[in-house]
Amino acid sequence: MTYELDLAVRTAVAAGRLITEYSAEGRALADYRGGFEPVTVADLASDGLIRDSLPGRVLSEGDVSPLPGPGGLSDLGDLDDLDGPLWIVDPIGGAADFSRGHRHVTVSIAYAVDGQVRAGVVHAPFLDETFTAVRGRGAFLNGRPIRAGEPEGLGRSVVGAVLPSRGPGREPLGLPPGGPGTEPAGPSGRSGAEPGAGLSPGASNARPVADPSPGGSGVEAVVERVRRLLTRCEGVRSSGAPSLDVCWTACGRLDACTGTLRPWEVAAAGLVATEAGARRGNLAPGPLPPDLDGEGLVVAAPAVYGELMTLLSD
Repeated sequence: MTYELDLAVRTAVAAGRLITEYSAEGRALADYRGGFEPVTVADLASDGLIRDSLPGRVLSEGDVSPLPGPGGLSDLGDLDDLDGPLWIVDPIGGAADFSRGHRHVTVSIAYAVDGQVRAGVVHAPFLDETFTAVRGRGAFLNGRPIRAGEPEGLGRSVVGAVLPSRGPGREPLGLPPGGPGTEPAGPSGRSGAEPGAGLSPGASNARPVADPSPGGSGVEAVVERVRRLLTRCEGVRSSGAPSLDVCWTACGRLDACTGTLRPWEVAAAGLVATEAGARRGNLAPGPLPPDLDGEGLVVAAPAVYGELMTLLSD
């Protein structure tokens, strides 16, 4: 596994170098994926470099078209190509931040076999930090071992909240189309709610209302999750790059983080966290293998994991 990790690190660092060069020249916006998610010229260049550097199959963010749904993605559980060796990459994590000149940007590369992540790297080029992990061999930051923190309790914990961007199927402020007091209408679509839940009386073709419980993925769920954190924790933070929130939990800069992450955001960072001694679970498990499942993710120092899961559970 040393070969896969070394290759992933070299590739992530090279992609990070490319990203910083593009940043110096300007952060040109190439397009909006799905009409909502920013894609810069650096995204495309980083993705191309990574694909050219890694042997075998590569699953990148650009391989899955955003569709209406809690995470803005098609049903990744329907993919049948997770068997065997697979590289899972995020060419730029924190693209919205990058397009505005922020420094919280990452390149993530994970090596998985049959849906289980064996090695991973999360490289933050503007911070000059590289998080690495191999299953069963611990986690490292710039070559030095890291461990999750040991907070006294949730009241003395700083927690990262992964906040979603507005996307297809997600109305501003969580309001249904038509404004407050109306039920979402139109063709049926994906939602965090159970099929048939939240329908207007007699309106069988209404779109399900997003699950407002903190274990759901709709805007209401996110607001409720953050409300509970604000009332019980020392502080709440959001880096803008989900993989950084997970890695910062791994090294004790955060005591926990929670939110819904996509497979390429959680694959490498999740391994870094668990190899650093953090605990990991899902408030609302999805259909993907556990290592790739970021639905309702909770990553925390062992001392507060149970308390946080209880706080955010229904």
